[in-house]
Amino acid sequence: KRLRPTDEDAHQFYEQNKAGFMDPERIRVRQVVTATLQEAEAVRTQAVQGASFEQLARDRSIGPGKDQGGDIGWHLRAIDWERSRLLGKAPTETTFFPQLEQVAFTLEVGQVSQPVKGPDEHFYLVKLEERTAAKQQSELDVHQMVQELLTLQKVQEQMEQLRTKAKVERFPERLQDVPQ
Repeated sequence: KRLRPTDEDAHQFYEQNKAGFMDPERIRVRQVVTATLQEAEAVRTQAVQGASFEQLARDRSIGPGKDQGGDIGWHLRAIDWERSRLLGKAPTETTFFPQLEQVAFTLEVGQVSQPVKGPDEHFYLVKLEERTAAKQQSELDVHQMVQELLTLQKVQEQMEQLRTKAKVERFPERLQDVPQ
């Protein structure tokens, strides 16, 4: 109990680390994956001229989500996905390969990207369907997590103090007869 941080400690930590308590931006996209650049450019031209991207994905894509009209769900930036994972939150969203991430997150809702060559040598077109902006998590929402983090820090500091004060003697000769 004496290691439990006060509400004031938690408040100060939150204020000093506010940028770390963000719900990241998310995007939901549809994709068309083609084997050649020419196919990708032809599909993009049709989409820009008003053809249904959903139908183009069903008819022309060779990638995941084809049967769902190219809908491949919600995505995070790779850095946000990793940050969530490290904080113990198992992200349900997925990520893109780096070149496609860079393009996809710059699109406006309804916009279709230029073709992007993937690591698998296929060409990817994405259409941004929806975007959820990043938002600040409230202090109340993260209070328990901050309390636990500060408690852990205090326990670690206490353990280090005990280690520093401890006198450890080793007697390796006494271990010679102990079976390994």
